[in-house]
Amino acid sequence: MGDFEKVIDVCVKAPKITEEVLKTALRDLMSGKKQKRGKITFGELAKRSTGKLESIEITDNNIKSFLSVARKYDVDFALKRDRSTDPPTYHCFFASRDTENFKRAFTEYAAVVKQKHSAVYTIPRKQIRENAKRISREQNVKSKEKLREKTKSQNQSR
Repeated sequence: MGDFEKVIDVCVKAPKITEEVLKTALRDLMSGKKQKRGKITFGELAKRSTGKLESIEITDNNIKSFLSVARKYDVDFALKRDRSTDPPTYHCFFASRDTENFKRAFTEYAAVVKQKHSAVYTIPRKQIRENAKRISREQNVKSKEKLREKTKSQNQSR
């Protein structure tokens, strides 16, 4: 009962698996070089980070945009849901190996959020004119139908 077997699952993307490719993959795995990046649990993030964990508050509306930017710049992050607020908000704790990547990620994220808030939907004048013409035609048709019905009812009553 003291003998245990351990299984390691390694996924390698290569055109041809050779001894050298497998050897490199296992070496990277054992050194910790190929750790999971991006969204991880809060406990894993706390173990990996050397300093204090920072956090920002994210709402449901903009969480997807942040996740894509964080993955793009290889920023490790963990999400904690704050159920006391309505609508629920998330606290995103993060750590990055490279401070430059971290700065780039949050600069891009801030630009995405700013763009979403400043985007104003404008309707072209041509479309407004076409809609006005269509509505006036519909009203003319309805008024003509009402007039016909009135004349028919007057003719029948005579």
